[in-house]
Amino acid sequence: MILRFFVSSSLFAENVHKDNLRISSYVKYKKLIKYVVAELGDVWLQKLTPEQVRKFYTKKCKDGLSSKTVHDIHGVLHEALKNTVRWGYVARNVCDLVDRPMIVSREVTPLSSLRNCLKKLVYLTCISMTSGIMQQRYF
Repeated sequence: MILRFFVSSSLFAENVHKDNLRISSYVKYKKLIKYVVAELGDVWLQKLTPEQVRKFYTKKCKDGLSSKTVHDIHGVLHEALKNTVRWGYVARNVCDLVDRPMIVSREVTPLSSLRNCLKKLVYLTCISMTSGIMQQRYF
């Protein structure tokens, strides 16, 4: 069986997970499946290798997906392949042989964004005061 048919069909997504997930989680799950199908969809389940999966994760990171999204894609693919093993389509889950992508947290700089907002506010206030738009409120 081809991976595209397994993960996209009602055999997996609709029957297995729809009842166990919240609607928002299910929508995200379907979005993540689209990434898998776009890259690995034409691969036969029995011929999928850990190397293909690892290259897929690397390519998604290089394409600009966040490490959290690639991590979540791994979870979806792992769960799908776990069911292929359980149902007898393949003998092993290749995702067990691939390291789960690490989540790299981005450095958050809330003060710089607050500083930028304050600069814009000061700029707009100066413009409004000097142009006469809000003159009656300040004088």
